[in-house]
Amino acid sequence: MAREGLGGLAKKWLQAKAKEITTADRRQRDAAEYQADETGRQLKDEAIGEAVLSAVPGLRTWRDRQEEQQRAAAEAREQAAQDELASRPVGILELRVEGALDGAWHGTVPALVEVVDPAGEDAPGDPFAGEPTLVVDLGPLSSPSAVPGAAQLGGWRFEVPGYGGAGTYDLAAAGMRRREADAEPEYIEWELHFGDDEEGFYFQPDIGASTVVVTPDVSRLDITMAMTGSGGQISVVAALDLPPAPSV
Repeated sequence: MAREGLGGLAKKWLQAKAKEITTADRRQRDAAEYQADETGRQLKDEAIGEAVLSAVPGLRTWRDRQEEQQRAAAEAREQAAQDELASRPVGILELRVEGALDGAWHGTVPALVEVVDPAGEDAPGDPFAGEPTLVVDLGPLSSPSAVPGAAQLGGWRFEVPGYGGAGTYDLAAAGMRRREADAEPEYIEWELHFGDDEEGFYFQPDIGASTVVVTPDVSRLDITMAMTGSGGQISVVAALDLPPAPSV
């Protein structure tokens, strides 16, 4: 490979690394990380990684600086995530799972439950465009009665489209309406996961009953959800009790 080719490849790698570190957009950061990894693999595949570092003046220093900045940025993101979890109200969750995974969990969770106004980013034809969404994002479960060796609940996130206050919301029916309108989300963020290395389970509207019942003061959610993952399907039944909203 010519030196100009080495330099171009090195420049491409540096640009991707810089974008990965500096962007606040998660999808852009993931795309930049993928591009940097792919370029790095090209360098390794050509068995010239060290040759590139030597061939391009200052590249080794730039590489080391970028990697240090990447480590610092990753640590900062992790700390920010921990601080955000610590700032959430604490809810009480009872959860039962049957199917590919069987078990029951009970404990406290950092609970973010908020109504999000439409942002104008819905897919064209989305029947819930222009309507609020109830977003439920639960952190790791803290359980005083955890069974040693049992999978720990790491978090659960899902949404209730077309939210309009207290009532029963049929997530399966809502999802099928979106599918028929060719406006279905990917549900990649509607995840229930256990442990650090376990595969997650994801909502799909056509695999079983999925409903959310919301009380008038949003102090309790009763949830039934069918989910699927690489290990198979599960049925989830849960109750989330939330602290009273602070008075204004």
